[in-house]
Amino acid sequence: MVQSNTSFDRLTWNLGANRCARGGESMDAWVTLLGSGVSAAVAGGALSFLGAARGGAKAVEAARTQVTGNAAAEHFQWVRGQRQQHYAKLVEAHIALESSLTKAAPLIRVGEDLSVEMREELAERFLAVEATTSQLALWGTAEVMQQAQVLAERTIRAAELLMAAQGAASDPSGEVAQRWEQWIRAKDEVSLLKARFLDRAGAVIRDPNQPVN
Repeated sequence: MVQSNTSFDRLTWNLGANRCARGGESMDAWVTLLGSGVSAAVAGGALSFLGAARGGAKAVEAARTQVTGNAAAEHFQWVRGQRQQHYAKLVEAHIALESSLTKAAPLIRVGEDLSVEMREELAERFLAVEATTSQLALWGTAEVMQQAQVLAERTIRAAELLMAAQGAASDPSGEVAQRWEQWIRAKDEVSLLKARFLDRAGAVIRDPNQPVN
């Protein structure tokens, strides 16, 4: 009996040991599986967080790009509007001066003195041409500015020739008469330069790829 009990005890102990061993193996397996699951969950959560963070960063960057793009587009439209206004003012100033010179020309040709009002009008319109030409330096483009300067210089030169032709009608074959003819040619040249300026200024306004600086 003792042996039996002893054998039974040993069998029971061995079974228990085996169960414990198997249980230990099973526990280790579950721990491993659970550990893997936890690790996967943690890793998955971390990846999800990183993915969300990266997605958020991309969204922020896209928003910044859009804001920057919108700001650049708005700035371009503003500069374009300023250019259009100043180009138009310059052309208007030249048309007004040309009108005053054309009105004064017959009086100068016959040698009459211009009235104070007409002289003041001419002076004001010369100043307007000078001012509008100078303001283009703020808005560009460089090519348009250069054309505007040439136009202003030739306009002043034409006016000087007109003033020098005073009394040309009384001396049709003399030096004064020749200055009158020079004034006529200079006036035609100014008209041509003004047309070229208009063409170039219009091209700049219509071109969406024109630089704003």
